[in-house]
Amino acid sequence: MNMKANNYDLISVGGRKKIALKEIIMLRAEVNYTYVYLTDGSRFLVSYTLKKLAKRFSEFDYFVRPNKSVLLNTKYTSSFDGLVLQISLPNGEILQNAVISRRKKPIIQQKMKELKKIDAYFLSR
Repeated sequence: MNMKANNYDLISVGGRKKIALKEIIMLRAEVNYTYVYLTDGSRFLVSYTLKKLAKRFSEFDYFVRPNKSVLLNTKYTSSFDGLVLQISLPNGEILQNAVISRRKKPIIQQKMKELKKIDAYFLSR
C-alpha cells in the first residue's frame, strides 16, 4: 500500500489548476470528458477521459474505481452495501450512490477493509 500519499498532495486535473487530493470527492465520466466533484459542492469539467485520469490517480490507495464511469475517494464513502457505495459530502449530504461492478466487488471490499485498518491505526495514536 502506498503510504507516501497524504491529504496535502496536489494533483493537476486539467489545465494549470492544482487541487489538493483531500478536496476531490469523485470523478465521473461523461463521454470523452470527466466531471471532477469537490468537497465544497462544486464540480468542473476537464477534457480528459476517466481512463487517463484513473492512471494518474492509481498511485493513491484511497481512490478506487468501482465501475467504468466513476473514480471515488474512499474517504467520502459513507456506506458500503452489497453492490452500492454511498458517496457523501463532508457536511453529511449524500451526493450520489455508485454501483460496483460484480467483477470489482471483491477488490473494492478488500481495499475498504485495508483502509479502515489504516484509519483505525492512525486514530488510535
